[in-house]
Amino acid sequence: NFYQIVSKLPSTLNIKYPDVYRGFTKAASSVFNFNVIGLVSVGCLLPSSLYGFYGSFLVTTITPIVLSLVLLLVSLLQRRNLDPHAAKKLISSRFSLFYALTYLVFSGTSTVAFTTFLCKRYGDDNTRWLIADRSIDCDSAFHINFRIVSVVMILLYPIGITTLYSYE
Repeated sequence: NFYQIVSKLPSTLNIKYPDVYRGFTKAASSVFNFNVIGLVSVGCLLPSSLYGFYGSFLVTTITPIVLSLVLLLVSLLQRRNLDPHAAKKLISSRFSLFYALTYLVFSGTSTVAFTTFLCKRYGDDNTRWLIADRSIDCDSAFHINFRIVSVVMILLYPIGITTLYSYE
């Protein structure tokens, strides 16, 4: 996870780092960052009106939550008919699956959550545009409200997953 975070710093913080550091983070990114959710095209899952940054954000951040809930529900249903020892083994194996899921989605979900706040002015225009999608005005009411969703996802993914790992 350390290398996942380090490799995403230049793009997430939008800071110009020295060439040596950028080379290192690019190499680390190619080795340690694997965005599982990014394997699925968002355009195939959403109507065209929702495609773009917001749709990609929602698919990237909500899919792991849905998968985790399905895993929990299936585990609880399977556990009902097991003796206590077998139930304990089942729950232990499902926690391993859950930890694997959190590891695989940590980098991608954390990056997209922070990307919501990266805005830039271009030329003489005073409008601040989202760097990830230059069609989005960062000062629009919708985007300002969407930042609340992003803060929740920051609490859930980079902070929540890191906290979860610290207890294990």
